[in-house]
Amino acid sequence: MRLGHLTIHPVIDGYAVMEPEGIFADVPAAALQEEGLLNVDGLLEFPFGGFLVLGPEERTVLVDLGAGPDPGFFPFTAPRHGLLPGALRAQGVDPADITDVVLSHLHADHIGWATVGGDVYFRHARHHVHAEDWRYYVDGDSHPSIRAHLTPLIDQVNLWEGPETELFPWLNLHAAPGHTPGSAVAILHSGQERLVLVGDLLHTPAELRQPQWHGTSDWDRDEAVFQRRTWRAYCRENDAPLVGPHFPDLRPVRVET
Repeated sequence: MRLGHLTIHPVIDGYAVMEPEGIFADVPAAALQEEGLLNVDGLLEFPFGGFLVLGPEERTVLVDLGAGPDPGFFPFTAPRHGLLPGALRAQGVDPADITDVVLSHLHADHIGWATVGGDVYFRHARHHVHAEDWRYYVDGDSHPSIRAHLTPLIDQVNLWEGPETELFPWLNLHAAPGHTPGSAVAILHSGQERLVLVGDLLHTPAELRQPQWHGTSDWDRDEAVFQRRTWRAYCRENDAPLVGPHFPDLRPVRVET
């Protein structure tokens, strides 16, 4: 899609299948079925991937990195996976062309292509992560697999602090803790046009209607609900579409008024 002088391409890394309890902690199956989220087997099916942003001054930005090439690293069953490199090639982009990587948070299905075989995959890119997430997942001892996966990034990581930061005049990051301690929302803007990349603040557009649903993997469930309500209101007030890396076809939606 076009956003003024920006071009944004969804890039899908794979498709997941999992029990509803893997995403939604306490939501009855009937409510999920009513929202059209379950397949005929009563399971959730959803894509995972990220967003390629072609910006001015030869900035080529990738927001979120999917689950990577290793099925053992996935937190779910993924019959189709490892598609991100091909999705980039389809847009004429090589991994060496990526100048910046933005990680909305550090769950496994968003950092998969950060490193491959112990080497940084996007070797020319600066990787932008909120410092709270880095401290929790990499500096601490409670998530050894994530720490091992991300440690090779140390020389290429930009840890940003506080409530927000401007990476470029057209890309701002805002802290939205709840799903993880350092979850972030990215706002792309050109003139009066905006696109809000919500990470896993919402896994599905249904959560715009049901922001009170608790997420199984939310670090702070009440704060996550607060953030969903806050950003739903922001998008409504600014008439800004939003999209997450698990939305159907990674397609933006608008908040209904």
